[in-house]
Amino acid sequence: IHTGDRPYKCAHPGCEKAFTQLSNLQSHRRQHNKDKPFKCHNCHRAYTDAASLEVHLATHTVKHAKVYTCSICSRAYTSETYLMKHMRKHNI
Repeated sequence: IHTGDRPYKCAHPGCEKAFTQLSNLQSHRRQHNKDKPFKCHNCHRAYTDAASLEVHLATHTVKHAKVYTCSICSRAYTSETYLMKHMRKHNI
């Protein structure tokens, strides 16, 4: 039965989030204290939860190769959308 009850409340000042499961609250708390225990073994990135790391790990596959490259600084991206967002930093 889904009661809508969220007994696990975040105690961080100004945060009103509440959760149905303790594990979700624990994961959420890491966002406040910047704890990122889930680290990518391919690069320097780290994440607050395993699900976010899994999404990131997919970017290292051939399917997600960085084929969109900035003509100014040579940074590469997996999609044209990300490249266009980056280009705004160059005021283009």
